[in-house]
Amino acid sequence: MPEIGNTYLGERTCLAGWLARLWKEKDPEFAQQMQWAWNEQGSYTKPGIGGAYPSAAGYSWLMFDPSIPAKVPNWQSEWFPDCGVLLRAHFPSECETYLYLIAGKLHAHYDFDEGAFVLWGQGKPLCEDFGYYGRGPAADHNRVDRGQQDKGAAEIKEFAGGGEADYLRSELAGWQRQILFVKDKDCSGPTYFVVRDTLNNDEPADWRLWLATDVSPATNSSEPIRVQGRFGVDLAVYFLETSDGVLSTETLERKNGASGFTSQIAKQRSLHLRLKPHATVVAVLYPILHSQPTPHFTRLANGTGVKIESAFGADYAFLGLDPFEFKQDLIAFRGRSGAIQVRPAGTQMTLATEGQMQFQNHTLVNEGNKIKTDRTGD
Repeated sequence: MPEIGNTYLGERTCLAGWLARLWKEKDPEFAQQMQWAWNEQGSYTKPGIGGAYPSAAGYSWLMFDPSIPAKVPNWQSEWFPDCGVLLRAHFPSECETYLYLIAGKLHAHYDFDEGAFVLWGQGKPLCEDFGYYGRGPAADHNRVDRGQQDKGAAEIKEFAGGGEADYLRSELAGWQRQILFVKDKDCSGPTYFVVRDTLNNDEPADWRLWLATDVSPATNSSEPIRVQGRFGVDLAVYFLETSDGVLSTETLERKNGASGFTSQIAKQRSLHLRLKPHATVVAVLYPILHSQPTPHFTRLANGTGVKIESAFGADYAFLGLDPFEFKQDLIAFRGRSGAIQVRPAGTQMTLATEGQMQFQNHTLVNEGNKIKTDRTGD
């Protein structure tokens, strides 16, 4: 499982197998999906790796039924109330891109990680948590740290999911995090995130992105930063806004209490911005195969937009806290979040929230808070 919250490195669980056995008669389809999830973890038979769990030992063997057929679920991006939001594309496949943001009060045993996320790109871990080694501070997570341990839970204020894009907005004590997730039909194509953090506070803060890399990243925030991944997939990071924050990098190791891997040590390197009060940070997080060239990024609309040019075509993505307008050449945008994906076979227009956009002679209007799309060409 991805190690987010109090989850050890490389932890597996038998619970999906238990659920398959318990629900095989009441909900056969759900049971078959849980059987698939259990098989994907190697049909693990222990409750977890961090302890003996003696209360389950006596009857654990009764809780599995290998005869239940496995069925691949049709899971999409989803908001789990009081738990968080999971954004995904190209599931199920070896090149799935996946982001889970933790938000909600479904906690009694947790880190200071509200509003933080983990990110996998094209099937590989790119921005991870450090696992379970105690109650990890905010500084150990992919989030904003206001210099105090935040109390309370982050709230999901907006969520809209769709086949071409997802959008969310969370809030925690004056910190608003927005994420626009743009999805290409080709899993090796431009499938990326635009992350916007807006602070309404009177104290300095720290913004961190922890990176699963063995090479310290560059720290020139005016240029794309290509972070070398460990498994053949890199992450291109392009800052659209830093509020003049100074960018640096850190290296951190944490030792887990247990591990399903050969080592109990988690090691990552960060991109770290030291922020003044009332700052805004906007960054594009773009997973890319190691063999692919870095796209060309152009900042638009005072940091509320970006143009991305790659071998697949051109993308325009927009993300603002408040509605704004932008016009350039054949493009007009009014709203808070949306994307235009220009490809040889046609153009995909998406509005994640209310607004209007135009590309060439085509206009798209969204009057609500559901994803709305329009496609031209084949």
